[in-house]
Amino acid sequence: MKKIEIKLYGYGGELTAGTLSDEQYEEFVDNEDIQSLDWYEIDDLFHAHGCSPSGSKIQVIDSDGKVIYDDDIYELEYDVYDYKECYFTSEDTNIMLCYHSEKGVFFDGVIELDDNEEFDFDNLTLLLNDVIVNDNDDEVGYEVISMVTYKGEEVDNLGEGTNGKSFDSHLFRRMND
Repeated sequence: MKKIEIKLYGYGGELTAGTLSDEQYEEFVDNEDIQSLDWYEIDDLFHAHGCSPSGSKIQVIDSDGKVIYDDDIYELEYDVYDYKECYFTSEDTNIMLCYHSEKGVFFDGVIELDDNEEFDFDNLTLLLNDVIVNDNDDEVGYEVISMVTYKGEEVDNLGEGTNGKSFDSHLFRRMND
């Protein structure tokens, strides 16, 4: 058996979307430093950590340590995305969307292939989550790759290392009272 390493690195972050009670909404809207609050726990709609496909690269390394592929994820000529749109509206509930932007390695996993088998991008799938919140006046969204599979099997993320770069938060007030 030979081992192939797959890395996703560059820009991405931690993305959360969650509902807020009216009291929580007021607490967050009145606080200029939302990052100092427990924003990451408001995640009943969505929570993932991963790289952004528009600012990251994928690297594939063979068992001899030779890089066999290293390019922008968006430049892949292969149909590797399993696209999942997560669309939320603040029609009947308050929503908070937060994104903690980071830079570094978001995924580092290893797959095993038979000695006579070659790595094939047709067997690789990146789960791309497109998270969008809409309140009829504003629509905000982020994309993160949250999972890697090969031949339909999830590849374990054996390590990552990122550094925080910025923080964005968006509060959406319930439209129907």
